[in-house]
Amino acid sequence: MQVSANEVYQTARKACLAAGYLQDRAEDIAVATSWLQCAGMMGCTVLDSLLADTQDKKDIQLGLHLEAGVLQISQCRPAFEGVASIDWLLAADSGAEIQIACLAHPVMFAGLLWQAGQAYQRQFRLVSEALEAPINIPDETVDSVATCQQISGKLVVGISDSAPPPSFVASGHSVVSDAVWTRLNALAMQTYVPETEASRLSGAGAGLVDDD
Repeated sequence: MQVSANEVYQTARKACLAAGYLQDRAEDIAVATSWLQCAGMMGCTVLDSLLADTQDKKDIQLGLHLEAGVLQISQCRPAFEGVASIDWLLAADSGAEIQIACLAHPVMFAGLLWQAGQAYQRQFRLVSEALEAPINIPDETVDSVATCQQISGKLVVGISDSAPPPSFVASGHSVVSDAVWTRLNALAMQTYVPETEASRLSGAGAGLVDDD
């Protein structure tokens, strides 16, 4: 089915909240999901897979270790260690880096890096044994994000000395699998207030009082 960028963002944010993500993490993941979807990276499918992995785990303790300007992560989940480590790297001194032993859902992590890079006008440099050459995010095209699917084993993320080049992804309608959209909507609906007389009296939905 076809959905708009705003529909993807709103549904993704509510689905993340229903899955137990904190508000700020739900927001970051939703923005990245909508951008990935518009960029042709099947953002909704990536989110569906991510949420399936994190259900019942919720906001468990982050596995981070900081030493001499290096943030070491044994297993990096985008909504947990991923968001936290990107925030740390943006605020850290020059030369700081993140070392990730195992990265889950690399495309979503790349989407988070892209959005952070655009927002703060910084470019991230990713180095992995699985990559033929380092990749930069954001870049002139979204090919660097697609390349992140190849990441396996140790990944090192730092900030490039260069500013990110201009890049643009149009926000429009895109196609999402009916099954994926149904699952995300089912999660999102868990954040809605039940339709009862009491909830309508408190202003849910159209309410029972016409103040116009």
